[in-house]
This record gives sequence, C-alpha cells and structure tokens, in this order.
Amino acid sequence: MRKASSVELSRIRELTDGIEGFLSDHEALYLMRIATEGPGTGAIVEIGSYHGKSTVLLAHASREAGREQVVAIDPKMGGAVEPFHRNLARTGVTQHVTPLVATSDAAAETWHGPIRLLWIDGAHSYEQVGRDFRNWTPFLVDGGIVAFHDTYEWEGVRRVIDEEVVPSERFALVGLVDSITAFRKRPALSPAERLQKTLMRRGRALYWMNGRRSLPGDVRRALKRVLRLASRTR
Repeated sequence: MRKASSVELSRIRELTDGIEGFLSDHEALYLMRIATEGPGTGAIVEIGSYHGKSTVLLAHASREAGREQVVAIDPKMGGAVEPFHRNLARTGVTQHVTPLVATSDAAAETWHGPIRLLWIDGAHSYEQVGRDFRNWTPFLVDGGIVAFHDTYEWEGVRRVIDEEVVPSERFALVGLVDSITAFRKRPALSPAERLQKTLMRRGRALYWMNGRRSLPGDVRRALKRVLRLASRTR
C-alpha cells in the first residue's frame, strides 16, 4: 500500500487526536480506504471498540462515501459520558454509528443482514478470535472483507489466521498493513491465491520466530516487506 500523503496524515491525526487506541497511521489509512472502497453492500461491523479510534475512522470514511453505518460491538462502552461516546460526538460521526453494548458472541446470536466489512479487534484469545471468525463471517457478503488486528505479536490471533483462515477455500489474502491482515470472501480460490496464502503463512511464522530470537531489526523489516509484497494490499 502506498504511503499516506501529508493531507491524509493530517486528517487522520485530526480525527483521532486525543483518542486512546492502538493504530498506526498506515493501519488507520487502510481502514478508511476499505470502509470507503470495499466492494459489496452491507453493514460495517466492528468487534472491539475501546475508546472509538477505529470506529471514528471507519464511520467518517463510510459516511463521506455515502455508504453504510458502522455497528460497533463492545461490552464496555458504558453510558453517553464515556470516552467512546464523547469521541464519536466530537468528531461528528455519532449518527453514523450504531453501538451495541454486548459481547461479540451475544450480538452474533441475534444478528441478521449482510456485512461487507468485518473488523475483528476484540478479545485476542485464541478461543474468542476463533468464535468471532466463525460466528460473523457467514454474514459476510461475497467480495466482503474480514480484517484482523494485532496479527503478529498476539498468538491467539495469529493461530486463528494460520489454522482457520489460511486453510479455508473461501478467503483470499488482500492486505498486510503493519499488524492488520485482511482477507476477501470468495466463492472459491484460484491456485495462485492458495499458494499466496501458504507463502504468507510460512513467512509470518519465520517473522514470529525471528522476533522471539531477537534477530536484528533490519532482518525483521526486510521480511515484513517481503510479506507485504506477497499480498495484494489495497
């Protein structure tokens, strides 16, 4: 993915100024792009909202493009005076967000309707990430995107991707942006797409092992560049 322009960086920082959260500038830009340009019709569903940093970015981008609302799911949002709601109000996106104060599991039980973008950034345990993937992706439209956060350093997230997403014949790799790994739902994968995911999985495993062994930073950076090139980031 190309680097953010100075105008884009300025807008990202203006929107997220003072909002506590964990997104790099490139991750923020990628979320805004897939919220704006992602194919299909359906809701944007965010699992794990915290103080609303990614919520604001997704909602702002989708609203500016005249597209769907963001459904933000988190059991700890609290009342209207909490940081999440204050941040939505400050950035003017309150009307483009539907908050659900619930666990991901509970929300999935009553969900109906298509989803075009699924952003998974809730609890990072292997069990919960697996349930998030299995419970919500049946609602994802063909061509829709599921994006995971913290996919390198968090073992639970990494394992779900390696054990459930990579072997699936329904999900093609489309994005590797810092700690985000994104996949597009498809009716079936081509041989090239299957090979791409296999290479990504092996490269990620090597990257993770290198980190555990504290190899030089330039080695890790070079490997991550190779991983990005192996995906069709957009």
